[in-house]
Amino acid sequence: MTEYDEIIHVETLEEYLAVLDKWLDKGYDWSTTLRSQDHHEEYLNRSGARYLTLDANRKIGYSFGLAIDKIKAMSFKEFMAKELGKATYEVSEEQMKFIKEAKDSEYPVTYLMCYDNAYKAQFSDVEYGTTFEQDLLRYLGGDDSVVFQLKDPLFMLKGKDTDGDIMYFTVDGVGAPTYTYDKPDALTASREEITRWDSPFWEIEPVEA
Repeated sequence: MTEYDEIIHVETLEEYLAVLDKWLDKGYDWSTTLRSQDHHEEYLNRSGARYLTLDANRKIGYSFGLAIDKIKAMSFKEFMAKELGKATYEVSEEQMKFIKEAKDSEYPVTYLMCYDNAYKAQFSDVEYGTTFEQDLLRYLGGDDSVVFQLKDPLFMLKGKDTDGDIMYFTVDGVGAPTYTYDKPDALTASREEITRWDSPFWEIEPVEA
């Protein structure tokens, strides 16, 4: 799996162009196999690329979601907030509810300590002492440079083959529609975007947080 400094998940041409505007304005170029200082709209429109990448040498690339770490991918909203100098985190509804309850309590940090088990349950994937925890404490202390916002719900397409085995919709290395039996490799997108690929064969299913 190729390592990148930044991976941005875009869903529309407007988002795609906005990310490239930021990077090209900073003087970053496409990888050597591509023309520099060009938006290459065809990668999104024709091929269906949904990830823009930036490597350690500040070279721009694109991906269909294969051979990249999707967990490290940043949403467009997170990218734009980062560009504005804000620490922004997208959280689930349950996580947002917990954060709001802590924020609204008389002693937010004490609230976290008293409800430590609830915190660990809601944020089980967060390691102790990470930047997220530090920023959460800053947010609870009134630092408005830290922002928590709800994740946009994601969806996938699921179907069954002739043997009754579950399969998922995805796109191949050139952006052509295909299928996979591995759920992590399924194409995930907003409902509006995933609907573009829908057909009577597929069933739209929300992606579990």
